[in-house]
Amino acid sequence: MTTEEEIVSIVRDIEKMLFEKDYKGIENITYGVRLRAKDIENAVLHSGLEIGRSPAGMPTDVDIVRIEAEAIPSYSVVYDLWSTDGTRSDLSIEMTIFFGRKGHRVEFDNIHVR
Repeated sequence: MTTEEEIVSIVRDIEKMLFEKDYKGIENITYGVRLRAKDIENAVLHSGLEIGRSPAGMPTDVDIVRIEAEAIPSYSVVYDLWSTDGTRSDLSIEMTIFFGRKGHRVEFDNIHVR
């Protein structure tokens, strides 16, 4: 699996957890760095969006930028979420994903209206 494919897979997992309202699950995989479950839940509730899944079942148009200044391979990732009616929403998630010898680490940086 390429790095890009692995990142898209991580985004798919996060999107699924948001769809299922599993905010604690997101906090667990990100170790609560930056945003805790309650912060994510409040952002979703405040947006008024009922989060759906990407129509293709696999996220597309994931914005992936390599962070050159980091010692280990690191990527800034932005993804626009979908609504339950199958349209792309204006709510997006921002993450930083680090790849080390022992696997990857995800930091959930932000969830907001773009």
